[in-house]
Amino acid sequence: MANWNEIKKNATNVAKTTIRKTSELAENATMQMKLSALRKKRDELYTKLGKLTYKQLKLGASQAEAIAKTVKELDKVSYDIVKQKEKIEEVKAERELAKEQRRMEQEAADKMEEEFIMSEVQTMINSDAPDFDEATLEQDPDVDEELSRLTEKYKDRIQILCGIEQDRYADDSAVDF
Repeated sequence: MANWNEIKKNATNVAKTTIRKTSELAENATMQMKLSALRKKRDELYTKLGKLTYKQLKLGASQAEAIAKTVKELDKVSYDIVKQKEKIEEVKAERELAKEQRRMEQEAADKMEEEFIMSEVQTMINSDAPDFDEATLEQDPDVDEELSRLTEKYKDRIQILCGIEQDRYADDSAVDF
């Protein structure tokens, strides 16, 4: 069973992740809306350019100044679209990098915990610690829970076995253990 600190830590992690994801979603939406507005402006400028060109050809009146101004605006908007797309890709790359860093940090933390547990196990093996007997296990009921938790957590990396040591000629049966 998880203790209160683990529950609190997990709840905090969920809240932080939710806040981060919500912020990313809002930022994505803002950038996409800006890109969409720029594309709409570009389409309007193309329409305006077409009307000016039609007017010039149909009426024979020069629209060169208005056409040049529209083309200049069109070039600026096209440049802004390219920059906005680059910004979106840059933010996407930064998020992927941050995600990879979080994954690597979690792997490192897991590895450190595993190494700590293994060193603790090795210390117990190498120490002159007294053997556990049934009375000791009854006094510390968390041993089974901790063993189950560690077995589940590290099932892909190590195999944790629990057994008893018994003299071949012992009178007590190990079947009930």
